[in-house]
Amino acid sequence: GNALACEAALLGTPDKSEPCKVKHEEAVRWFLQAIANDPRYTDALFNLGVEYSVLKNIDESERYYLELLEVDALYPNAHFNLADEYKEAGRYDEAIAHYRLELQRDGTREDARTNLEEALELKEDEER
Repeated sequence: GNALACEAALLGTPDKSEPCKVKHEEAVRWFLQAIANDPRYTDALFNLGVEYSVLKNIDESERYYLELLEVDALYPNAHFNLADEYKEAGRYDEAIAHYRLELQRDGTREDARTNLEEALELKEDEER
């Protein structure tokens, strides 16, 4: 069970259970090593974004997603994941911007459309 759940996390499906925390910290070390060797290694940058998100380190997560997007502005899910981070943090303008960029990249993403609408509503509520 756990090893599999932790493996799934490395494929971008976050699992926030405790036994995985160590696995995520190991993964972070591994990906940091990978970008030390090649700072433009997009898969490693993306995975650092995912791993830090799972570890609830939003600053680092944001940092690596933004670095990734500088290297490859069309990297699948980067805008989407970053937008989710921003939405959760209540940073709705940034969330909205990144959902829109994800939809420009792939107009078929219903999840991005749904989350964008949600972020727009949350922003409206906040402004009331």
